[in-house]
Amino acid sequence: MKKIFFSLFCSFLVLSAFAQSKYSATGGIETAYKGKYTFTARLDEKTSKLIVETNAPVTVITLETYTPEELAVRIGKEYTNTYTKSGNKYIYDLKKPLLKDKYAYWVKVSIGNNGVPLGEYFFQKLTVAAEEVAANGEEVKNAAGATVINTNIKCAAGKTKVINVLKAMEGVSDVKIDIATGKLTIKYSSDGTPYTTILSTINENGFDANGQKTTNAVANPCIKHSGTTNNEEKKNAAGATIITTNIKCAAGKTKVINTLKAMDGVFDVQIDIATGKLTIKYSSDGTPYTTILSTINENGFDANGQTSTNMTANPCNKKTTN
Repeated sequence: MKKIFFSLFCSFLVLSAFAQSKYSATGGIETAYKGKYTFTARLDEKTSKLIVETNAPVTVITLETYTPEELAVRIGKEYTNTYTKSGNKYIYDLKKPLLKDKYAYWVKVSIGNNGVPLGEYFFQKLTVAAEEVAANGEEVKNAAGATVINTNIKCAAGKTKVINVLKAMEGVSDVKIDIATGKLTIKYSSDGTPYTTILSTINENGFDANGQKTTNAVANPCIKHSGTTNNEEKKNAAGATIITTNIKCAAGKTKVINTLKAMDGVFDVQIDIATGKLTIKYSSDGTPYTTILSTINENGFDANGQTSTNMTANPCNKKTTN
């Protein structure tokens, strides 16, 4: 049966590929046994059940599972069950360790004393390009089984930094970053390092990861600092911290003031939109200075030479339409 995998697969009718589904499904009838037996199979992702239904006197149901590597060489794990009843529903629990979270499932049904093939269905995980990765941090793997992470790593220094940090983590075998797109691909064992830890590590090093924004932009080596300004904190005679920004509109002023005043330990914030100078009084016990700078960045503005990487959040950039 495995030898005809491609001919069968290519001739199958595409039955479903819903946007919310992790799996695409293809299926077909190889032989209409006596022209009266029906057969369907579906993968219920909410309950993690693979459900086979037929009114035929089933002889054998074979379920094969594949990792990306196994599918590449067409050698998977086979589980065969023999049945004698007809008109039944057969359910495979995909939460069980041997069946859990496989890249592909291939279920085949044979009927009658001679084991005539009735039909088969093939379920395969959808491959998602980096730019299509959902902003909820959900893990997505490519056809080679590597995890794809969308980042804003766009410089060689950032690439080197993140690759070195991730490769030093337990279970990580390979990391690649395309600085033209920010796409990061990583192969790792979740037994060594959890996926969520990989995302947070990228964040800690100054970069966004699958829509999870960094709160430590100061660690981002791709951010350039201009002029004589730097991240060193400077205070005026009244003890307020002075921050040079590019906040030059009323909407930006209101947004940043409201955001900063909501932070722990901040007493007062003032912004001169003619110069972009921001003065803030706060207790560093409540909010660190670096967090204030990164918060200004996250709202779309530069802060003491620390350039924002989130310009879409800057209300001063919005154009009005006539």
